[in-house]
Amino acid sequence: MDLTDTNPDPVYVGVFGNRGGPRSRTGCHTCRRRKVKCDETRPVCRRCARLSRPCDWSSPRRRRDSPPTSISASGHGRQACNSPHVEPCTTASDAAVILAASLPLPRFSWAYDIPLYAHTSQSGLCLGPTDHAAILLYRSTFVSLHDTKTPTYSVQSIVFQIGISSALVMHMVLAIGLQYLSASPDSSQRGEDNALCVDAVRHYCEAIRLLGQAIKGSLPRSELNTVLAALWLILVYEQYFGHDTTGQALCKHLQGAASVLEANLPSLVPALHTGNEQPPVGDHSIRQAQDLPYLTSRLLVRLTVLDARAASFGLGGQLNLSLARSMGLDHPSQTEVPWSHFLSAIYDHSEPLSQATWGTEYPSTEVAYDDDNQAAFQLYRYCSTLRLMAAQIRRRDGETSSLIPAAKRMLELLQVQFSELFSTAARISSSLKSSNEGLIMTLCWIVPHYYGSVLDFSRIIDMDRPEQQRAEAREQILKLAYYSWENGGATAIARASWPLFMAALATSDCIHQDWVLSRFEQLSCFGINYRRAHQWLKSRIREMRQGVASDELDLTSSSQISQFFL
Repeated sequence: MDLTDTNPDPVYVGVFGNRGGPRSRTGCHTCRRRKVKCDETRPVCRRCARLSRPCDWSSPRRRRDSPPTSISASGHGRQACNSPHVEPCTTASDAAVILAASLPLPRFSWAYDIPLYAHTSQSGLCLGPTDHAAILLYRSTFVSLHDTKTPTYSVQSIVFQIGISSALVMHMVLAIGLQYLSASPDSSQRGEDNALCVDAVRHYCEAIRLLGQAIKGSLPRSELNTVLAALWLILVYEQYFGHDTTGQALCKHLQGAASVLEANLPSLVPALHTGNEQPPVGDHSIRQAQDLPYLTSRLLVRLTVLDARAASFGLGGQLNLSLARSMGLDHPSQTEVPWSHFLSAIYDHSEPLSQATWGTEYPSTEVAYDDDNQAAFQLYRYCSTLRLMAAQIRRRDGETSSLIPAAKRMLELLQVQFSELFSTAARISSSLKSSNEGLIMTLCWIVPHYYGSVLDFSRIIDMDRPEQQRAEAREQILKLAYYSWENGGATAIARASWPLFMAALATSDCIHQDWVLSRFEQLSCFGINYRRAHQWLKSRIREMRQGVASDELDLTSSSQISQFFL
């Protein structure tokens, strides 16, 4: 049956509503009950957002004895679009939207041009109010968990622009956003079986199906960014919301991503002379890498960082290994300098990404942010290499024996190279007043990752000054984490969750342990991986207080706690 002709006219979300006009009789029920003017902005009107009220756009309740109709008012054309079940916002789900709407975000004027009940550009998906609420959470909560940059100009925003014309990417955007709706602490629809979570899984499964179709045969170069963006979102989804308790699904996705890179990316860097302290990544190597689009380079770095993070929990490493082979190395940890410089070179190539995307509309404040944080993000990429090296050393195979002196040398080199960043971070305190709050929050996010690596290596190799280094690293992590929590809340803590995790294992102070446990309990609303981390930490700290915990970081020691990574 063709439902196209029965579709209502597309309803566009208004940014300014009916300002100056008479009181609307078609506004949200919250405003209508109070007999006040509603600007009709969906999914949350501006008055409800300002007053932190639940913005009720739900349809009038049916009588219980009324049989449900086959097609609801908000579902016209759903079968024609072949999209998962979409239902109008309920008061419960709107509460989660209020949480996102209360964030200090700029107006996404062009994003509101997507019709509520019609196709989103060329993506072919039908979006209802709940879907727009999910998109809002993706563009607020999800972005804030991964970046300190203004959400409008983040890489995640560029990925969302791809989703407007790509059903593959839009399915993943909706899957992530709907998971945040279902997991919100203000939502009554919680648990894995609620309708929002079920819809999120449907979008995820559809994205997997579309990805399988996209990578069959040769992948057109024009589709490479779409596939890499979808792969990154799929891996992040598995990290935060994956229900596989063994982590095998994530490993398979990482292997699949590695296969895609091997099949579709050229040899980025020729064989490097591993004995050189300064590899030739600035000449012929980068001229080859410059054939890559800016967004491809940025997504490539994000994929390698995520893979390294998973490797430190025994789940990843395949993707970095695949790229290392294209460089002529047996393993990315074969020599730390070429690999770290390689990632930096690829990232440096992608620096014009924002200017190329927004052109003259890219604000000068964002240009200043990029310049101020350039060194900090370089340190972050080096820290991902350290985590990859620690993962290899922890495996204790014969090929990793040379990594121990290399790891010590790299820790020392980074301490010298980024001494100014460490000095600035050491002066951060609650009483600090700075005009460059963006840089301060970035340092509170990234510098703890270096100290987390110090704590990680102190468990597996002999350090020169183990107790002094552990104490300093632990102190800096906790201090910066407290500043992040005080000024950025749970989202700021989430960005540095792994260093905080390591600090909890390195301290015997019950007050510090309880504070970290409280933070991870707060983070549980952001994904199942934080809930698993919280459960594991509680179990380990209980063992530490009883004096039965070993110093070995074995996440599989408890069969009752599922696999996770931070």
